[in-house]
Amino acid sequence: MLPGPTGADSEPFAELRAEYRARDRNRRDPPPAGYVPRNLMRLATGQHAIVVDASRSRVFLYDEQGGAPRSVRDYYTAIGRLGTAKEREGDKKTPVGIYFVSSHIPGTRLPDLYGWGAFPISYPNEWDRRLGRTGNGIWLHGVPSDNYARGPLSTDGCVALANGEIADLLRGSGSGTPVVIVDRIEWIAPEVLQQESDKFHRTLEQWRSDWESRNTENYLAHYSRTFRSDGMDLAAWKARKRLVNAGKSWIKVELGSLSILRDPGTEPLVVVTFDQDYRSSNPLHPRAQASILGPRRRPVESRARGRRRSRLEWPARLLPRPEAICSPMSWNGRTSGCSRSSW
Repeated sequence: MLPGPTGADSEPFAELRAEYRARDRNRRDPPPAGYVPRNLMRLATGQHAIVVDASRSRVFLYDEQGGAPRSVRDYYTAIGRLGTAKEREGDKKTPVGIYFVSSHIPGTRLPDLYGWGAFPISYPNEWDRRLGRTGNGIWLHGVPSDNYARGPLSTDGCVALANGEIADLLRGSGSGTPVVIVDRIEWIAPEVLQQESDKFHRTLEQWRSDWESRNTENYLAHYSRTFRSDGMDLAAWKARKRLVNAGKSWIKVELGSLSILRDPGTEPLVVVTFDQDYRSSNPLHPRAQASILGPRRRPVESRARGRRRSRLEWPARLLPRPEAICSPMSWNGRTSGCSRSSW
C-alpha cells in the first residue's frame, strides 16, 4: 500500500512541485529496457491492457504481439490523495487490483472536473466484494479545462490524466480493456514471463480436458473447498455436475481469446478471461445438440433446429492456493467455480 501525504503543504505551488518530482523521477529512473510487467502473463489477440504504477505516477499502455505484451506508450497520472489500497467508500484511496473498462463517458456529459471524458472501471470487482470492500465510481478521467495536470496525490480515488493523454489512451483502448492498478510494477524478462504463462496455461488446459472427457470426478477435483456460485457451495455444485454429466454422451469445450492477468494484491490471484464454445448432447432432448457460445457480449439467446445458443460474458478466476480456476459452466453461463492449482 502506498501512503498518502503525511501533512498539509500550504505553499501555493506544492502540487506543481510534486508533479515535477514525479516526472523527473521517472525520467531519471525509467523501467528496465525490454522488460514487461509480471501482471500481463498473456494477452488475447488484438487486446490492449492498461497498467497503472502508483509509485511512479505513470500509466502504461500495452498491446499484444504473439500473445505477449508490447509497450505502446506511457503517461503521467494522479491517484488518490491518501494513496492506494482502497477499502471503503470515501477513503480517498485508489484501489489495487484487476479491473475492466466498462464504458466511455464524453466530457460533454460531465462536469468540467473530468475534462475530456472518463472511462469508468469495474471497482469493486468480485474479489473486492468477497473481502468486504466498498465504494464505487472509480474512473480513469481527464482534468479541468484550466489545468494541464494534477498533483500525483490529488484525486478522490480515481486515476486522472492530462486531457490530451486520456484522449490518446482511448485510441488504444475501450470497453472491456483490462486496467491493472499496482503499487509498484514488478518488471520481468519476457522469456521468464512466457515460462510462467505456459505453466499456468497447462493447468487451465487440464481443467478443460477433464471437463470435456466427462471424467466428472477428475473435473471436480479441480475445485476449491470455498467455491461459491449463484448460491451454490462446493457440495451443491458437485451434485449438480454429477447429475448433468451423467445424462450426456459427449461434451466439447473450446476456449478462445485467452487472456491471463496476475493480480497485484497480496493473495496469489490470477484473472483469466476467454471466449467459451461449449457443445454437448442434450439430456432433455436426446436428438438435439446443446451449445453455449460465450464471446464476452451481453446475453442474447436464439433457437434454431433444436440448438440453444447463448452469447454471454464471464471471467474465469484463480483463487489463492490451494484454490484455483473459476469459470462458467452452467446453461446460463453465469456460474463460476474454483480449482486447485500448482502453478
